[in-house]
Amino acid sequence: MTGDTWFSSRLRFAIIIETLGPVRYDDSVYLLRSTDFEAAFQRALETGRKNQKEYLNGDGQKVNATRFSNTGNRLRQLWGRPPGLRGSSRTRSSRN
Repeated sequence: MTGDTWFSSRLRFAIIIETLGPVRYDDSVYLLRSTDFEAAFQRALETGRKNQKEYLNGDGQKVNATRFSNTGNRLRQLWGRPPGLRGSSRTRSSRN
C-alpha cells in the first residue's frame, strides 16, 4: 500500500421498518486507504453495501437494519497518517 492516502468516510445507514418507514439513521465513520479520491469513494460505497442487514423483528415485521443511504455520505482526504484508529457512530431520529 505504498503511496496510498488515508481518507475518512462518514456513511449514513437508514433503519427502516417495513410498516413504519425510516425510524432512525446511524452515521458511522470509517478510515480507508486508497490511491486517490475516486478509489476511496468506491471503497466507501462497497463498505456501505457490505454492512446492510435485513431481519424480522419481534412483531414479524421486516426491518432493513442499516440500509445504506447515499445521502449521508461524506468523504475527505486526511493529510498524513491518522494519529489513532477510533471508530465513531451516532444515531439520529428520522423525525428530526
